[in-house]
Amino acid sequence: MNPRAVNILLIATLAAVIVLMATNSSITGFMAKDSDKNYFLYFTNIPTNNEVSKIGEYANVRFQYDDFPVISISASQENLNKILENKNIEKYEKVESAKIALFYLVSEQRQDEQIIPSQLSEINADKAWEKSEGKDVKVAVLDTGISRKHPDLEQNIALCVSETGSNCEDRNGHGTHTAGIIAAGFNQIGIVGVAPRAKLYVVQVCDSEGICDADAIAKGIEDARKSKVQIIDIGFASKNDLGEIVKKEISKAYSENVIVVAPSGENGGFVYFPAAYETVIAARAEKPWANFGEEIDATAPGEALSTYNSFNYATIAGTSVSAAYTSGTIALMLAVNPELTFTHIKDILKNTASDNINSQGAVLASG
Repeated sequence: MNPRAVNILLIATLAAVIVLMATNSSITGFMAKDSDKNYFLYFTNIPTNNEVSKIGEYANVRFQYDDFPVISISASQENLNKILENKNIEKYEKVESAKIALFYLVSEQRQDEQIIPSQLSEINADKAWEKSEGKDVKVAVLDTGISRKHPDLEQNIALCVSETGSNCEDRNGHGTHTAGIIAAGFNQIGIVGVAPRAKLYVVQVCDSEGICDADAIAKGIEDARKSKVQIIDIGFASKNDLGEIVKKEISKAYSENVIVVAPSGENGGFVYFPAAYETVIAARAEKPWANFGEEIDATAPGEALSTYNSFNYATIAGTSVSAAYTSGTIALMLAVNPELTFTHIKDILKNTASDNINSQGAVLASG
Protein backbone atom coordinates (compact mmCIF):
# COMPACT_ATOMS: atom_id res chain seq x y z
CA MET A 1 0.00 0.00 0.00
CA ASN A 2 1.16 3.51 -0.77
CA PRO A 3 2.79 5.06 2.40
CA ARG A 4 0.74 8.21 1.91
CA ALA A 5 -2.44 6.13 1.79
CA VAL A 6 -1.38 4.36 4.99
CA ASN A 7 -0.87 7.72 6.72
CA ILE A 8 -4.28 8.95 5.56
CA LEU A 9 -5.86 5.71 6.80
CA LEU A 10 -4.16 6.06 10.21
CA ILE A 11 -5.26 9.67 10.53
CA ALA A 12 -8.83 8.74 9.62
CA THR A 13 -8.78 5.88 12.14
CA LEU A 14 -7.47 8.12 14.90
CA ALA A 15 -10.08 10.75 14.08
CA ALA A 16 -12.83 8.12 14.34
CA VAL A 17 -11.48 6.97 17.70
CA ILE A 18 -11.39 10.56 18.98
CA VAL A 19 -14.99 11.14 17.86
CA LEU A 20 -16.06 7.88 19.54
CA MET A 21 -14.33 8.87 22.79
CA ALA A 22 -15.92 12.30 22.74
CA THR A 23 -19.47 11.09 22.07
CA ASN A 24 -19.70 7.82 23.97
CA SER A 25 -18.37 6.97 27.42
CA SER A 26 -19.41 3.30 27.09
CA ILE A 27 -17.17 0.70 28.72
CA THR A 28 -18.08 -1.82 26.00
CA GLY A 29 -18.30 0.40 22.90
CA PHE A 30 -22.05 -0.04 22.25
CA MET A 31 -23.42 3.05 20.51
CA ALA A 32 -26.36 4.32 22.54
CA LYS A 33 -29.34 6.10 20.99
CA ASP A 34 -30.90 9.29 22.31
CA SER A 35 -34.12 7.37 23.00
CA ASP A 36 -32.36 4.85 25.26
CA LYS A 37 -32.97 5.03 29.02
CA ASN A 38 -30.48 4.59 31.86
CA TYR A 39 -30.85 1.69 34.31
CA PHE A 40 -29.06 0.11 37.24
CA LEU A 41 -28.66 -3.67 37.08
CA TYR A 42 -28.33 -5.43 40.45
CA PHE A 43 -26.67 -8.86 40.38
CA THR A 44 -26.74 -11.76 42.83
CA ASN A 45 -22.99 -12.21 42.32
CA ILE A 46 -20.38 -9.84 40.89
CA PRO A 47 -20.82 -10.07 37.10
CA THR A 48 -17.98 -11.69 35.19
CA ASN A 49 -16.16 -9.90 32.40
CA ASN A 50 -17.94 -12.23 30.00
CA GLU A 51 -21.35 -11.22 31.39
CA VAL A 52 -20.51 -7.53 31.08
CA SER A 53 -19.28 -8.05 27.52
CA LYS A 54 -22.49 -9.88 26.64
CA ILE A 55 -24.58 -7.06 28.10
CA GLY A 56 -22.45 -4.67 26.06
CA GLU A 57 -23.84 -6.23 22.89
CA TYR A 58 -27.24 -4.77 23.76
CA ALA A 59 -26.46 -1.73 25.86
CA ASN A 60 -24.01 1.04 26.64
CA VAL A 61 -22.38 -0.06 29.92
CA ARG A 62 -21.91 3.26 31.68
CA PHE A 63 -20.44 2.39 35.09
CA GLN A 64 -19.26 -0.56 37.15
CA TYR A 65 -18.81 -0.32 40.92
CA ASP A 66 -15.88 -1.86 42.78
CA ASP A 67 -17.60 -2.78 46.04
CA PHE A 68 -21.08 -3.80 44.88
CA PRO A 69 -22.44 -6.21 42.22
CA VAL A 70 -24.06 -3.40 40.26
CA ILE A 71 -23.56 -1.83 36.83
CA SER A 72 -25.42 0.96 35.06
CA ILE A 73 -26.43 0.79 31.43
CA SER A 74 -28.18 2.79 28.72
CA ALA A 75 -30.54 0.64 26.66
CA SER A 76 -33.83 0.48 24.81
CA GLN A 77 -36.74 -1.32 26.47
CA GLU A 78 -36.44 -4.14 23.93
CA ASN A 79 -32.75 -4.67 24.65
CA LEU A 80 -33.29 -4.35 28.41
CA ASN A 81 -35.75 -7.25 28.22
CA LYS A 82 -33.10 -9.37 26.49
CA ILE A 83 -30.50 -8.44 29.13
CA LEU A 84 -32.88 -9.38 31.97
CA GLU A 85 -32.86 -13.00 30.74
CA ASN A 86 -29.55 -13.27 32.63
CA LYS A 87 -30.42 -15.27 35.79
CA ASN A 88 -27.64 -13.53 37.75
CA ILE A 89 -29.60 -10.24 37.58
CA GLU A 90 -31.78 -9.81 40.66
CA LYS A 91 -33.50 -6.59 39.63
CA TYR A 92 -33.19 -3.39 37.65
CA GLU A 93 -33.88 0.19 38.60
CA LYS A 94 -34.33 3.37 36.59
CA VAL A 95 -31.46 5.84 37.01
CA GLU A 96 -32.87 9.00 38.57
CA SER A 97 -31.36 12.46 38.20
CA ALA A 98 -30.77 15.33 40.60
CA LYS A 99 -30.29 19.04 39.93
CA ILE A 100 -27.85 21.49 41.45
CA ALA A 101 -29.42 23.07 44.53
CA LEU A 102 -29.56 26.63 43.21
CA PHE A 103 -32.40 29.01 43.97
CA TYR A 104 -31.15 31.96 41.93
CA LEU A 105 -28.04 33.79 40.70
CA VAL A 106 -28.02 37.22 42.31
CA SER A 107 -25.12 38.88 40.48
CA GLU A 108 -21.78 38.32 38.78
CA GLN A 109 -18.78 40.61 39.26
CA ARG A 110 -15.01 41.09 39.32
CA GLN A 111 -13.29 41.15 42.71
CA ASP A 112 -9.66 42.30 42.63
CA GLU A 113 -9.00 43.11 46.28
CA GLN A 114 -9.38 40.28 48.75
CA ILE A 115 -12.41 40.58 51.03
CA ILE A 116 -13.90 38.36 53.71
CA PRO A 117 -17.53 37.74 52.73
CA SER A 118 -19.97 38.91 55.37
CA GLN A 119 -21.40 35.40 55.71
CA LEU A 120 -18.11 34.20 57.22
CA SER A 121 -18.58 36.68 60.04
CA GLU A 122 -22.16 35.44 60.46
CA ILE A 123 -20.87 31.95 61.28
CA ASN A 124 -17.80 33.28 63.16
CA ALA A 125 -15.42 31.55 60.76
CA ASP A 126 -12.98 34.48 60.88
CA LYS A 127 -12.73 34.07 64.66
CA ALA A 128 -12.38 30.30 64.32
CA TRP A 129 -9.27 30.80 62.14
CA GLU A 130 -7.33 31.58 65.32
CA LYS A 131 -7.67 27.87 66.12
CA SER A 132 -8.11 26.26 62.70
CA GLU A 133 -7.92 27.10 59.01
CA GLY A 134 -8.81 23.58 57.91
CA LYS A 135 -5.19 22.79 57.00
CA ASP A 136 -4.89 19.73 54.74
CA VAL A 137 -8.40 18.42 55.45
CA LYS A 138 -9.52 16.62 52.27
CA VAL A 139 -12.91 17.82 50.99
CA ALA A 140 -14.51 16.23 47.94
CA VAL A 141 -16.83 18.52 45.97
CA LEU A 142 -19.38 16.55 43.92
CA ASP A 143 -20.80 19.11 41.51
CA THR A 144 -20.37 20.56 37.99
CA GLY A 145 -16.56 20.57 38.11
CA ILE A 146 -14.27 23.51 38.83
CA SER A 147 -12.52 26.39 37.12
CA ARG A 148 -9.07 24.88 37.69
CA LYS A 149 -7.07 28.02 36.93
CA HIS A 150 -9.13 30.33 39.12
CA PRO A 151 -6.54 32.24 41.19
CA ASP A 152 -8.53 31.78 44.40
CA LEU A 153 -8.75 28.01 43.99
CA GLU A 154 -5.81 26.54 42.08
CA GLN A 155 -3.52 26.45 45.11
CA ASN A 156 -5.95 24.21 46.99
CA ILE A 157 -7.00 21.77 44.23
CA ALA A 158 -5.49 18.37 44.98
CA LEU A 159 -7.44 16.31 42.43
CA CYS A 160 -10.03 16.78 39.71
CA VAL A 161 -11.81 13.84 38.02
CA SER A 162 -14.92 13.61 35.86
CA GLU A 163 -17.70 11.03 35.75
CA THR A 164 -19.47 12.82 32.90
CA GLY A 165 -17.05 12.12 30.05
CA SER A 166 -15.88 15.74 30.21
CA ASN A 167 -12.50 17.10 31.33
CA CYS A 168 -13.59 18.31 34.81
CA GLU A 169 -13.62 21.96 33.72
CA ASP A 170 -16.72 23.71 35.06
CA ARG A 171 -19.00 24.94 32.25
CA ASN A 172 -21.81 25.86 34.59
CA GLY A 173 -20.22 27.82 37.45
CA HIS A 174 -21.98 26.14 40.35
CA GLY A 175 -19.15 23.77 41.27
CA THR A 176 -16.63 26.61 41.20
CA HIS A 177 -18.89 28.68 43.45
CA THR A 178 -19.27 25.82 45.93
CA ALA A 179 -15.53 25.13 46.01
CA GLY A 180 -14.81 28.79 46.78
CA ILE A 181 -17.19 28.87 49.74
CA ILE A 182 -15.39 25.87 51.21
CA ALA A 183 -11.74 26.60 50.47
CA ALA A 184 -10.89 29.77 48.55
CA GLY A 185 -7.38 30.56 49.80
CA PHE A 186 -5.55 33.49 51.33
CA ASN A 187 -3.88 35.23 48.38
CA GLN A 188 -4.60 38.99 48.58
CA ILE A 189 -7.31 38.88 45.87
CA GLY A 190 -10.94 37.83 45.56
CA ILE A 191 -12.54 36.15 48.56
CA VAL A 192 -11.68 33.72 51.35
CA GLY A 193 -13.43 30.41 52.01
CA VAL A 194 -14.50 28.96 55.35
CA ALA A 195 -11.51 26.58 55.45
CA PRO A 196 -8.88 28.41 53.36
CA ARG A 197 -6.19 25.76 53.82
CA ALA A 198 -8.32 22.70 53.11
CA LYS A 199 -7.61 20.56 50.03
CA LEU A 200 -10.23 20.22 47.29
CA TYR A 201 -10.90 16.86 45.64
CA VAL A 202 -13.24 17.80 42.81
CA VAL A 203 -15.47 15.10 41.29
CA GLN A 204 -17.56 16.26 38.32
CA VAL A 205 -20.86 14.36 38.43
CA CYS A 206 -23.17 17.02 36.93
CA ASP A 207 -23.28 18.30 33.36
CA SER A 208 -23.13 21.88 32.14
CA GLU A 209 -26.90 22.24 32.66
CA GLY A 210 -26.61 21.17 36.31
CA ILE A 211 -28.18 17.73 35.77
CA CYS A 212 -26.59 14.96 37.84
CA ASP A 213 -27.34 11.32 36.97
CA ALA A 214 -27.51 8.95 39.92
CA ASP A 215 -25.09 6.41 38.39
CA ALA A 216 -22.44 9.14 38.00
CA ILE A 217 -23.17 10.28 41.56
CA ALA A 218 -22.62 6.76 42.93
CA LYS A 219 -19.35 6.43 41.02
CA GLY A 220 -18.29 9.88 42.21
CA ILE A 221 -18.84 8.91 45.84
CA GLU A 222 -16.84 5.73 45.26
CA ASP A 223 -13.95 7.69 43.73
CA ALA A 224 -14.03 10.21 46.58
CA ARG A 225 -13.92 7.42 49.17
CA LYS A 226 -11.01 5.74 47.46
CA SER A 227 -9.16 9.08 47.45
CA LYS A 228 -9.37 8.97 51.27
CA VAL A 229 -11.27 12.24 51.60
CA GLN A 230 -12.68 13.22 54.99
CA ILE A 231 -15.71 15.17 53.78
CA ILE A 232 -17.92 14.81 50.70
CA ASP A 233 -19.83 17.99 49.86
CA ILE A 234 -22.82 17.38 47.60
CA GLY A 235 -24.17 20.33 45.61
CA PHE A 236 -27.40 18.83 44.25
CA ALA A 237 -30.78 17.56 45.40
CA SER A 238 -33.64 15.42 44.10
CA LYS A 239 -37.24 15.03 45.24
CA ASN A 240 -36.95 11.37 44.23
CA ASP A 241 -34.89 8.73 46.02
CA LEU A 242 -31.66 8.40 44.03
CA GLY A 243 -31.59 4.62 44.22
CA GLU A 244 -30.18 1.77 46.24
CA ILE A 245 -26.59 2.02 44.96
CA VAL A 246 -26.30 5.74 45.85
CA LYS A 247 -27.56 4.96 49.35
CA LYS A 248 -25.10 2.04 49.62
CA GLU A 249 -22.18 4.19 48.51
CA ILE A 250 -23.10 6.83 51.09
CA SER A 251 -23.44 4.15 53.77
CA LYS A 252 -20.01 2.82 52.77
CA ALA A 253 -18.60 6.33 53.15
CA TYR A 254 -20.25 6.56 56.57
CA SER A 255 -18.65 3.25 57.63
CA GLU A 256 -15.25 4.68 56.65
CA ASN A 257 -15.95 7.83 58.72
CA VAL A 258 -16.30 10.06 55.67
CA ILE A 259 -18.72 12.90 56.45
CA VAL A 260 -21.27 13.43 53.65
CA VAL A 261 -23.03 16.82 53.57
CA ALA A 262 -25.96 17.63 51.27
CA PRO A 263 -28.47 20.48 50.72
CA SER A 264 -32.12 20.17 51.72
CA GLY A 265 -33.53 21.60 48.46
CA GLU A 266 -35.50 24.73 47.54
CA ASN A 267 -39.24 24.35 47.21
CA GLY A 268 -40.15 25.05 50.83
CA GLY A 269 -41.33 21.45 51.31
CA PHE A 270 -39.85 18.17 52.52
CA VAL A 271 -36.13 17.46 52.62
CA TYR A 272 -34.82 16.19 49.28
CA PHE A 273 -32.40 13.31 48.61
CA PRO A 274 -29.64 12.55 49.40
CA ALA A 275 -29.93 14.93 52.38
CA ALA A 276 -32.90 12.85 53.61
CA TYR A 277 -30.70 9.77 54.10
CA GLU A 278 -29.88 9.01 57.73
CA THR A 279 -26.10 8.90 57.13
CA VAL A 280 -25.95 12.38 55.56
CA ILE A 281 -25.57 15.77 57.27
CA ALA A 282 -28.57 17.72 55.93
CA ALA A 283 -28.08 21.49 55.58
CA ARG A 284 -30.66 24.20 54.97
CA ALA A 285 -30.82 27.98 54.79
CA GLU A 286 -32.87 30.29 57.01
CA LYS A 287 -35.04 31.17 54.04
CA PRO A 288 -38.72 30.46 53.34
CA TRP A 289 -37.80 28.66 50.12
CA ALA A 290 -35.46 26.21 51.89
CA ASN A 291 -36.84 22.71 52.47
CA PHE A 292 -37.26 21.71 56.09
CA GLY A 293 -37.90 18.60 58.18
CA GLU A 294 -36.68 16.54 61.11
CA GLU A 295 -33.72 15.39 58.98
CA ILE A 296 -32.08 18.84 59.16
CA ASP A 297 -28.77 18.83 61.04
CA ALA A 298 -27.37 22.28 60.24
CA THR A 299 -28.59 25.74 59.32
CA ALA A 300 -26.18 28.07 57.53
CA PRO A 301 -26.25 31.12 55.22
CA GLY A 302 -28.18 30.50 52.01
CA GLU A 303 -26.57 33.24 49.93
CA ALA A 304 -22.88 33.85 49.24
CA LEU A 305 -20.37 35.78 47.20
CA SER A 306 -17.86 33.23 45.92
CA THR A 307 -15.65 32.22 43.03
CA TYR A 308 -17.19 31.73 39.59
CA ASN A 309 -16.14 30.89 36.04
CA SER A 310 -13.86 33.05 33.86
CA PHE A 311 -11.94 34.16 36.98
CA ASN A 312 -15.08 36.01 38.06
CA TYR A 313 -17.09 36.03 41.29
CA ALA A 314 -20.84 35.66 41.79
CA THR A 315 -23.47 35.87 44.50
CA ILE A 316 -25.69 32.79 44.44
CA ALA A 317 -28.58 31.73 46.67
CA GLY A 318 -29.50 28.12 47.37
CA THR A 319 -29.23 25.37 49.95
CA SER A 320 -26.07 24.14 48.21
CA VAL A 321 -24.56 27.34 49.66
CA SER A 322 -25.68 26.21 53.12
CA ALA A 323 -24.17 22.77 52.55
CA ALA A 324 -20.86 24.30 51.46
CA TYR A 325 -20.71 26.51 54.57
CA THR A 326 -21.42 23.43 56.67
CA SER A 327 -18.71 21.39 54.92
CA GLY A 328 -16.21 24.19 55.45
CA THR A 329 -17.12 24.37 59.14
CA ILE A 330 -16.66 20.61 59.50
CA ALA A 331 -13.24 20.94 57.84
CA LEU A 332 -12.26 23.44 60.54
CA MET A 333 -13.39 20.95 63.19
CA LEU A 334 -11.52 17.99 61.67
CA ALA A 335 -8.29 19.99 61.39
CA VAL A 336 -8.44 20.44 65.17
CA ASN A 337 -9.62 16.89 65.94
CA PRO A 338 -9.45 14.40 63.04
CA GLU A 339 -10.95 11.68 65.27
CA LEU A 340 -14.39 13.31 65.29
CA THR A 341 -17.04 10.91 63.99
CA PHE A 342 -20.25 11.52 62.06
CA THR A 343 -22.21 11.24 65.32
CA HIS A 344 -19.94 13.71 67.12
CA ILE A 345 -20.21 16.25 64.31
CA LYS A 346 -23.95 15.80 63.91
CA ASP A 347 -24.46 16.34 67.65
CA ILE A 348 -22.26 19.47 67.65
CA LEU A 349 -24.15 20.93 64.69
CA LYS A 350 -27.57 20.04 66.11
CA ASN A 351 -26.76 21.44 69.56
CA THR A 352 -25.35 24.71 68.24
CA ALA A 353 -27.78 25.28 65.38
CA SER A 354 -30.80 25.63 67.64
CA ASP A 355 -30.03 29.27 68.42
CA ASN A 356 -28.92 30.78 65.12
CA ILE A 357 -26.54 30.32 62.24
CA ASN A 358 -23.57 32.09 63.81
CA SER A 359 -23.21 29.39 66.47
CA GLN A 360 -21.55 26.95 64.04
CA GLY A 361 -18.28 28.82 63.86
CA ALA A 362 -18.63 29.75 67.52
CA VAL A 363 -17.96 26.11 68.41
CA LEU A 364 -14.35 26.64 67.38
CA ALA A 365 -14.11 30.32 68.18
CA SER A 366 -14.98 29.64 71.81
CA GLY A 367 -12.77 26.53 72.00
